[in-house]
Amino acid sequence: MSNVSDPIADFLTRVRNATRSGKPEVVAPFSKMKGEVARILKEEGFVSSVAVNTVEGRPVLQIGLKYVGDRSVITNLQRVSRPGLRRYVGATEIPRVLSGIGISILSTSSGIMSSREAKRKNVGGELLALFGRKAVYVSYWEKGNHSASDCETRSGWSRTRLRHRTKGHSFLAVAEKHHRECGWAKRRS
Repeated sequence: MSNVSDPIADFLTRVRNATRSGKPEVVAPFSKMKGEVARILKEEGFVSSVAVNTVEGRPVLQIGLKYVGDRSVITNLQRVSRPGLRRYVGATEIPRVLSGIGISILSTSSGIMSSREAKRKNVGGELLALFGRKAVYVSYWEKGNHSASDCETRSGWSRTRLRHRTKGHSFLAVAEKHHRECGWAKRRS
């Protein structure tokens, strides 16, 4: 085992390389901080599983990566605070990642937590990393709020951001199919 000056950066690089190469899981040396980061990623839906196992008498962290089709759920992964330049943020300065779709992970006086939890508890801390996820725009009628009169009054194009891909269709493909069925596309032209 080699000496690493920034174990969190090494861990994030392992995850980034594994997602880019399409590996089903990634294995990294275990530490309490890496374990907490992995737990947060599991709670937020970025990875499918997290387990601590022993290999040759040393604990290792095994993380099952999550994919949608052939693409990883994790699209953006960035180390922010590093040993040479620490970055601290207050509770009001916590950045939004990809307009709220992603998360940032902070090390606070209350422990390691996601940006959502830190904002809820109104605490700041050291900004460890930023994680972005794949998102798709779908319209409000996919949630069951749509009728033919909504098509006319709201144009049927009001969009809501969701955190997951719905049935593998993009927003435009789903909207065009729906509007062909309800007749809105004919009225529009």
